[in-house]
Amino acid sequence: MPVAIDNHCPWKTKCLALQVVSKLGPSLNSKFALEVLDLGLRDEVEEVRTEAVISMPVMVLWSVLDVPSHVFERME
Repeated sequence: MPVAIDNHCPWKTKCLALQVVSKLGPSLNSKFALEVLDLGLRDEVEEVRTEAVISMPVMVLWSVLDVPSHVFERME
């Protein structure tokens, strides 16, 4: 299902990017994921910063514990 992005609200796109990056797990370069997280934490919009903070535990679980994908499917 395609996701419609509102061009007038770039913060929504940033939030979506943080959600996607946090769920890609080990298939993503950890340096890239940390850069996206850092950008989110430093963003001027509160919603983006909040999404970055919410995404942090998921990124930690993926990187440290090597949690299988079926665990995250059950969490959703």
